[in-house]
Amino acid sequence: MKKFTHSGIIIYQFENIYINSNMYIILNGKEALVVDPNENNEAKKFLKDNGIEKITILLTHEHFDHTMGIGWFQENYKISTICEKECAENIIQNIEYAPIFVNYIASTKNEFSKKKILDTFEKEFKTFSFKSDIVFENEYQFYWNRLCLKFLKIKGHSKGSCLIFLNDSIIFSGDSILNGIHIVTKLPGGNKKDFINKTIPVIESLDRNLMVFAGHGLPFVLSDVFKDDKLNVIIN
Repeated sequence: MKKFTHSGIIIYQFENIYINSNMYIILNGKEALVVDPNENNEAKKFLKDNGIEKITILLTHEHFDHTMGIGWFQENYKISTICEKECAENIIQNIEYAPIFVNYIASTKNEFSKKKILDTFEKEFKTFSFKSDIVFENEYQFYWNRLCLKFLKIKGHSKGSCLIFLNDSIIFSGDSILNGIHIVTKLPGGNKKDFINKTIPVIESLDRNLMVFAGHGLPFVLSDVFKDDKLNVIIN
């Protein structure tokens, strides 16, 4: 677990050690806001120790490595979920594609790590049913305990990707803005042309001072991924 404070908001980051995807948690009394859930033993203890009873789940996109914890949260908490329309429609399909995602992630590792990822997936993978409580198209605004969350649909990484802005100073970017990591558009639902032609102009229009909490890696300032006022990332 890592703890970050930005603009007076405390955000806890939990990384899935096998596939390196991030889950973020914000606390308020007996409630928690969870972005991109994964099943994580450290997070389980953290939520229990803080007496959490109710959880609101936000999804940046539908890919398995960012939704795999939904089933566990369903079993253990009263939850509500918010996601983009195509994200909601494609989550179950992406559960069926889970081996594709896991094999792709494993292929980027060394042989020892690859075997560990595949063995763990085979032992721990559980299917789950899913129906989002709030589904939006294009844009949505939501208040959670005085925090203002704004959702903006973007294209390229997946069909149901979105950026989630928190109080106009923080952004949860999923896998659509990463620092030092390739933007992948070749997994199911991805489209490289859409990312280049539609999403890059959106990202380049954003405030460079936004603090980015991405789907992988550590938080960074948006300006860190710019060069000569243009988004400087590798897309594959």
